[in-house]
Amino acid sequence: MPGGYFNQARMTTASSGAGTLTLGVAVLPFNTFATAGVQDQTIVPYSLIDFQTNNSEKGWGLYSSAGPTLTRNVFTSTNGNNPI
Repeated sequence: MPGGYFNQARMTTASSGAGTLTLGVAVLPFNTFATAGVQDQTIVPYSLIDFQTNNSEKGWGLYSSAGPTLTRNVFTSTNGNNPI
């Protein structure tokens, strides 16, 4: 699906730390990146919220369908603009 519906993707992650995120299941009623039409090795905007610590970050990530994973490049965060 050309263009896709990237803004319809919301996923969970159990990853911690500042590295690559391993993506989990879709947050209902949203889609996974794959079912929203995101192709492997596509750069996508993302937002990340840690509900346990009330921290957040926004950036661009490289989506990999293997895993699936998201490699993060943070441009703003509640952690001094570093990964949360």
